[in-house]
Parts: sequence; C-alpha cells; structure tokens
Amino acid sequence: MRHPYPLRLVLPTSALLLGTALVGFSTAERIYSSLRRLESDTHAELEALGSRTAAQLEYHLSRLDIAGLERDTALLSGEPHLRVALVFDENDRVLASTHEGLRERALSQTSAHAASRAIQRIRIDKSAEIAHGDGGGVTWGAFAFALARRPNELRPSRSGVLYLELDLSARKEQILARARLEAAMLALFVLLGASATWLYFNWTITRRAARLV
Repeated sequence: MRHPYPLRLVLPTSALLLGTALVGFSTAERIYSSLRRLESDTHAELEALGSRTAAQLEYHLSRLDIAGLERDTALLSGEPHLRVALVFDENDRVLASTHEGLRERALSQTSAHAASRAIQRIRIDKSAEIAHGDGGGVTWGAFAFALARRPNELRPSRSGVLYLELDLSARKEQILARARLEAAMLALFVLLGASATWLYFNWTITRRAARLV
C-alpha cells in the first residue's frame, strides 16, 4: 500500500513540526525559570537593602539627626532599578524621599497607597514585607523602624516605615529579548535541518528514478 504523501515531504515536515514544538516548549521553560530567578534575586536584594537602610534611619532618628536621615534616603536614588524610596512617620506623612517633591505628602498621595494596608500591619507588628505588584513589573518592600523617643519614654513607642519600590520591567524585557533571540536561532537551526532532510530525500529519490529510466 502506497503512502498517501511522499516520504520526501512527510519526514522533513514532521521534523519541522516536532522541532518547532520543542523550540516553543524550551523557550517557555527558559523564560519561566529566568523570571522566577529574577524575582528570587530581587527579593533577596530588596530585603538586604531595606533592612540595612531601616537600621540606618533608626540610628539617625535616635540621635535626632534629620539631616543624616535625609542624606541616606537621597543616596538610595543611586540604587539600580529603584523607582522611589519613601520614609513615612507614624502619621503616614513622608519624612524623606528620593523625590524631593514628595516630602510632607500623605501616603495616599504616593505610589505606596496600594500597599497601605500592609504598611499599617507592618507598623503595628514592627516587621517587614516584600511583595510584587503592577502585574509583576514592580517589586516593593516595606520595613518598620523605631522613630525618636518622646521625652517621657524609655523606649520608642512610635514606628516609621521605609517603603522601597523597584522597577523590574527593564530587566524582564532583557530576559524576553534574549529568549526571543535564542528561539530565533534554534528555529533557524530546525528549518535548516528540515531543509537538509528534504534535499537529501529529494536527491536520493531522483537518483533512484534516474537509474530506473
């Protein structure tokens, strides 16, 4: 029984379809693992930066060194991919920021408003939290720290919150661009392989036909 389609077309086409499916699966898996690794690395990076900076801010406030607090906050603007840093007092007013125009603003007037519930919880628990927002393009962290003691206090009763926001969109675009380039190269390799298979079978069949003539 003859095959309804010639083998010189069936085999290269099958190889092309299988290769394309493998390239698609491999690319999707590579993108997924790269994005997960980026989120993990960003979480660790933000946790270290936030904890260190919150401790510095607490030290400055314990000495009533507002200039030092403002200086350390301003230095955060040099951190790669940092979109904004905000230092809130116990009344959710901005004490300092990497953007001068945000000083004295209420929390609700800043990009931290989406994390307002978490910030209130962090202030009460004197803890920290890191989360992803804006469709995964932004990672934010909030870190509680002690404000200056009141005159009649042995220990500070008030807590401020340091809010940091990182923009991951550029780094994610780099991952996607690299994955697209690798996928294009693999697809070209698959296409060349399928073309070579077709040429081989076409040449072989042509030679056999010539011998029969």
